[in-house]
Amino acid sequence: MIMIPMRNIHISEYIPDRMNYFPMLRTISDIDTMTRHQMSELYLDNYDGSDADRFTRDLAMKDEALLVYSGRHLVGFTTFQTYSRIWNKKPIRVIFSGDTIIDRKHWGQQALAFAWIKRMGELKREFPD
Repeated sequence: MIMIPMRNIHISEYIPDRMNYFPMLRTISDIDTMTRHQMSELYLDNYDGSDADRFTRDLAMKDEALLVYSGRHLVGFTTFQTYSRIWNKKPIRVIFSGDTIIDRKHWGQQALAFAWIKRMGELKREFPD
């Protein structure tokens, strides 16, 4: 529930405009060089103790990425990897969520969260047990 003060204020002052954001699911192998560079820059601008080579190696180990754009600009992403394991003598599917970043100017948007939930639901439908 959204509480609005009792004065004439447009609701967009309280909620980021969701229409400006759109997520894109990509396999890592389908991400072009320019987008990989943008991802690396966004990551390195927000995390200390890493470098472009480490980011590139880590990205190569993932399966997919959810990229979030505002207009033509990449403003966030998350990566993940899926693999199978045996647990309690039964095969299971494991989803490892990797690097996640949203540019500080875009904090509050929900496009990434909703796209991630949708993708996890799709994976669950593919492998229901």
